Amino acid sequence: MTRPTLSTYVDEMGNQVLLACGMAAGPLFTVAYLLQGASRVGYRPFRHPVSSLAFGRAGWVQTVNFLLAGLLPLVFAVGLWRVGFSRWGALLIGAWAVGLLGAGAFRTDPVANSTGFGPPAFGERA
Repeated sequence: MTRPTLSTYVDEMGNQVLLACGMAAGPLFTVAYLLQGASRVGYRPFRHPVSSLAFGRAGWVQTVNFLLAGLLPLVFAVGLWRVGFSRWGALLIGAWAVGLLGAGAFRTDPVANSTGFGPPAFGERA
């Protein structure tokens, strides 16, 4: 019988870290957009999409939020692939993560409404 090597332990710990990234992605994304929405003048969560938080001076925070929310599930998908639990699951989660990265790379279109809320910033002048 062979003894496990240090490499075996490092691989197992590495897989656990990759999978833990997936557990952290959702709560971090949710907390970030809830805090941003609460701090923005004129933002109404039932009227405006989360992606509209990318407008304005503090819009970079939502952009980083989307990028981080895409990167963490992508790392999680790599962990799923390495563990071999579900190849299809890893591919689908990876595709979803690429979509979130795209949301961070490309801004949304402005939301038109009658309240005057919208680009270039919440409660700010152009």
